[in-house]
Amino acid sequence: MANSYEINSRRWGKVVANMEGIEKRVSLFRAAMLGLFRAILVTPTILRVESANDTRLDEFFSCFANCLDEKVFIHDYERAFPFKNDMHSLLSRGIFM
Repeated sequence: MANSYEINSRRWGKVVANMEGIEKRVSLFRAAMLGLFRAILVTPTILRVESANDTRLDEFFSCFANCLDEKVFIHDYERAFPFKNDMHSLLSRGIFM
């Protein structure tokens, strides 16, 4: 019994010691996933929209509507890529919704 406690203590000690590295990796992974999502979403939709009735605009909003349940993801995305910047981009090209 004491032997298994000692083994588990060593394992958890290593996990706790590596926690900072794990947190950093998770943070980097989250940032990479947000960037990938943005590249996949924005390049074929927002950047190519030519008018307010363009179906790509509907696809953009539909994608975000599907993500609304993922509050942490939406919060992270909004911090990295403010939604209002996308709207300003559309408005600056004369696309009104």
